[in-house]
Amino acid sequence: MIKRFLGVLFITGIISIPSLARTVVYGRVTGTNGKPIPVANVFLCHPGNNHPVKSFTVRKDGDYKAIIPTPGIWLLRFTGIFHREYPIAIYAVNGSRSRLDVSLRTYNYGGVFTPAVIGNFSGWSVSKEVPFQKGPDGVYFATVPCKSDTLVYRLLNVRSGGEVEGTDADGFIPNGTENYNSFLIADRREVRIEFDPNRLPYSKKTATFKFANSSSLEARFARAYAGFEDAKQDSRESFFKSVVDHRMMGHKFDYDPYLSRVESMLHREHSGLVRQALELSYFSISYISTNGDYVKPNLCQLLLTSIPPASPVWSLRPSSISEAIDFSGYPMYKRMDYIREVLNDNPVSQTKITLLANRILIMSRSLNPGEMIPYLSMLVDQYGDSPEAVADAKAYSQYLQPKDGKPAPQFSINSYPDTSSHITNNLFKGKYCLLDFWSPSDRSSIVETRHLQRLQENLGDERIAMVSVALNFPSKVRKKHVMSEKMLRYSAEVQHGFNNKICEDYEVYSLPKLVLIGPTGNVVASGWELHGSKLDTLLRSLR
Repeated sequence: MIKRFLGVLFITGIISIPSLARTVVYGRVTGTNGKPIPVANVFLCHPGNNHPVKSFTVRKDGDYKAIIPTPGIWLLRFTGIFHREYPIAIYAVNGSRSRLDVSLRTYNYGGVFTPAVIGNFSGWSVSKEVPFQKGPDGVYFATVPCKSDTLVYRLLNVRSGGEVEGTDADGFIPNGTENYNSFLIADRREVRIEFDPNRLPYSKKTATFKFANSSSLEARFARAYAGFEDAKQDSRESFFKSVVDHRMMGHKFDYDPYLSRVESMLHREHSGLVRQALELSYFSISYISTNGDYVKPNLCQLLLTSIPPASPVWSLRPSSISEAIDFSGYPMYKRMDYIREVLNDNPVSQTKITLLANRILIMSRSLNPGEMIPYLSMLVDQYGDSPEAVADAKAYSQYLQPKDGKPAPQFSINSYPDTSSHITNNLFKGKYCLLDFWSPSDRSSIVETRHLQRLQENLGDERIAMVSVALNFPSKVRKKHVMSEKMLRYSAEVQHGFNNKICEDYEVYSLPKLVLIGPTGNVVASGWELHGSKLDTLLRSLR
């Protein structure tokens, strides 16, 4: 009888194993007046990526239900016509159900309207901005030529610093990446658009959200992220208002209340995950409060200590990794170690992509832009389909010209410790030669060299010659390294850092760098292709 009853439950769907694995967030979306918004949507996104994974329509009564397929950190972006988008961070747990009610804020129109209409993006028909005329009743209007049956458009210059979608008579569709696009059916290949600013909703109230269980982990995590999001949106609103009021010069925004709020939550919070999100919010608010010019090193060090390289919390604002590292005051080896650990261990691809893109931007502005090449190579090789990789590959294409397969430049370098002899290409004819460019003052280089020493011992194959090329070997550490370190079979040193012929010929801009030369004297591989397990696999295949 029990088996029969369970079978009925399975058939009727009362028991459904897959449904237990999903996270469900449901509730109501309203405007600042507490009423449903005529057209609204909820977009499910990965943090750091505005492209939605899924879209959930908000019903006419304001109710919605969002289903999150896998556990982890997500963003729900709440959007509504004539209202500002508001993102909320969700920590999804398998099988959980949470009620979340959201009230969106309106735009700050500022009372200044010089509207124009624009289309022609994504293949639409209006090819340029079309200005509006203002009627005696205060209503703006424009007649727009249209080559197709439908005009899809957006109004510009309706609010300071941006645009708004639609008029009272329009239909609306979500465009998938931001808010809404308006569309109208054309009559005789033209469309008349009317815009009445007096009918726009406007309120000084800010966006709010409320979980039914305000003490839950999900609610506390969302509030931790909101600390930064609120500060960012309110400061932007304040700036736009200063533009409209013609008092942009000397404009200031007080971030202290937002920092105090986050600090207060930190004092009460015990969950490690939520504390990491709060630390990130505190740092991010501090960073934007200085316009990105300067953040105290101790605050940067606290953030890097509080949030491990592998933490998924970094995905909420991946650019903070670079910001914290660059202002931390840490020595270069410590910065490199943290970056390497993020790139190796962090589970979120977008975090790695953002970190690489930031390093490329920073290095490209430095005195030695060649330092960005390892980051650029890794971004393009591993995340070539991402918008960041596509953009950087185009912007820095000169650094991505294929070098492998070309004849290796000739070199002659002083042997070490016997500086009376030289190491040249001719010594390795018919063999593979691995050049290891490193420095004893760079910790990452030392780690790489020790890895090569172990490989040299294990492989024991004379077909693969390993050459250690040390840059700027300080006299104080000469004896220590020669006596205590097992050097590679062939060891050499070059002076003047990167400013020498072999570094110029082999495009050595950062350390460590490996270059593999084949038996015919051509370069087989270089850079990121030769690090870690990739190098192990390649060298073993050459035996």
